[in-house]
Amino acid sequence: MPENNSLLGKISLLTSANVHSLLDNALKANSPAVIEEEIRRAEQSRDQLNNVIASMMGNIRVDQDSLKQQQALAEKADADAQALVALNNMAMAGIKVKAKLGYLAQAATLQKSVETEQADVDKLNQAMAALNQKITDMKNGLQDLTRALEMAKTEKRAVRSIGDMSKILEDNGTQSYFDAAKKQQATQESALDLTLQQHAHLTDPSADPDVAAELARMQQRLTSASGSNK
Repeated sequence: MPENNSLLGKISLLTSANVHSLLDNALKANSPAVIEEEIRRAEQSRDQLNNVIASMMGNIRVDQDSLKQQQALAEKADADAQALVALNNMAMAGIKVKAKLGYLAQAATLQKSVETEQADVDKLNQAMAALNQKITDMKNGLQDLTRALEMAKTEKRAVRSIGDMSKILEDNGTQSYFDAAKKQQATQESALDLTLQQHAHLTDPSADPDVAAELARMQQRLTSASGSNK
């Protein structure tokens, strides 16, 4: 049927779509809309395909019932013809034989129709299986894409937050957190040096004026005593 061929052509295009290519396009667009649209199209085609298959299966059942009916009528006509031949009623027997041949011809047409429709349904079922697999692949790809985009957004927000923090520090008159830390460290080191110097001063006895004066007097006495001995 022409409409079925058109639907199969559409499904063939959908199932031949490269999922990786769709994901690449979505990544470039920084949006899952591309692959989401492709999934919607595939699901719509699947719904159409389901309707077509259901309709064709209904037609097959009707034709199968008609086929059985024609075969039963042909058997009945054959039995009647044989009975009439036994009665030597050849004229009526000929009518029954002609009816039998007509029933068999209709049965043959119906049989061919059933076989053709069943072959079409088999093709549609194969297309349905391929389409379902493609939809599954695209949905799995969409989940991976969504996670990747969310991670990218999170990293972007983190970078933006760092930038905002730097601006806040600059607005507060501080070049950066690291500069402030270095400045604090230098201040602490200077204070430590001063403390060490003061401690060294306190621990050096000669730094005491009284001690220095006494030492000077001792040295002077020692010099004077040395001169007297000479």
